[in-house]
Amino acid sequence: MQGWTILQVISSYFAIIFLVFVSGCQSASERFEQKAIAAAFTPQVIETGIFSHKIYKNHQLLDGKLHIYLTGDGLPWMAGVIPSVDPTPRDTIIFDLIEQDQSAALILGRPCYHGFSDKSYCDSGLWTGKRYSEDIVESLSIAVEQLSEQYRASSLVLIGYSGGGALAVLLAEKVSNVSAVITIGGNLNILLWTQHHQLLPLNGSMNPAERPGLPVTIMQKHFIGSEDKIVPASMLKTYVESHGASELVVVDGFDHRCCWKNIWAEILKQIP
Repeated sequence: MQGWTILQVISSYFAIIFLVFVSGCQSASERFEQKAIAAAFTPQVIETGIFSHKIYKNHQLLDGKLHIYLTGDGLPWMAGVIPSVDPTPRDTIIFDLIEQDQSAALILGRPCYHGFSDKSYCDSGLWTGKRYSEDIVESLSIAVEQLSEQYRASSLVLIGYSGGGALAVLLAEKVSNVSAVITIGGNLNILLWTQHHQLLPLNGSMNPAERPGLPVTIMQKHFIGSEDKIVPASMLKTYVESHGASELVVVDGFDHRCCWKNIWAEILKQIP
């Protein structure tokens, strides 16, 4: 890796060995699915003709509105050096949120996540540099349209956490009947984000900050913690300032993970 010392490479190698050791034989995809099933979510697979997507839906009855949750980027890299063999998220924050949702709601998995990373059409670029690429967003949009038709939803609410926030905004450009986009710690300026963290640029990805604004008919609320070091509030402000129909809400004392589950029920009440 450019700019890495031999000591850093060796340290990262042992970090990777440690991660493999502590994870045991069970994959991140298997652990995510077990968590979903234990929470009484129904798994489903959506085929778009581009990629396969795993869906996990709650058991709430549809009242016309369907909430679609998009997870964070998960683990694109092992120890920041080697592309992960399974990028599926390891944390459970998305369950902390969706389990409080009294509307019909589901988690929409990304291409090559949730057990699909070994498919012939998957390569590590799809969860590293191209994680917000046109192909990713196109396949997600087809999946959303299928789900909207399947559940006969009259309106859609896209809810994105972290990198899922970027995808929620990009999806809202392409999908019909979206009434609201809600992000938590959303990475909405990927150029500033990679520069801030001194990461390789996400070549092949679309940058929400450089896209046209969404229609004013779509409610946009972007929540960020004042202590967020992953996506600093100042970075998210650059998106909101250039997209006039969106609202930035900074929550004092919160960071990227803590303590969104404590106020999520109140946030849900703000969604029309």
